[in-house]
Amino acid sequence: RSTITRINLATLPPQPDLDLGHSKNRYAIMSESLLSSRNLAFELYEVLDAEGLTRRERFAEHSRETFDAALGTARTIAEKYFAPHNRKADENEPRYENGEAILIPEVKPAVDAFLAAGFLNASRDFEAGGMQ
Repeated sequence: RSTITRINLATLPPQPDLDLGHSKNRYAIMSESLLSSRNLAFELYEVLDAEGLTRRERFAEHSRETFDAALGTARTIAEKYFAPHNRKADENEPRYENGEAILIPEVKPAVDAFLAAGFLNASRDFEAGGMQ
């Protein structure tokens, strides 16, 4: 029972494939400017053998498909909610005034999407609302 398959981000655009080498995905150009999907897949699956985790009891319910789904969701959130205001956020760094953190307003929907996807608690057990 993977919580990754239960993520409901219907308001976000479709998740891009991780292998964008021959993809006609409309996000391919933007995605590659954030992080090379091909390099990420190589590092995760060839160098680090992330799929080997699925041989452990704790991660037995996962597969390369669930890993790719989580990465696709993270990429979508990064592209739609974080990347558009990167420069503005750099130019207007957070500050602390009168007991409050002051950030540009674009940060809130980005963090909300991150939280809605379950990434804050991703490392927790399924029973604790995590992705284990």
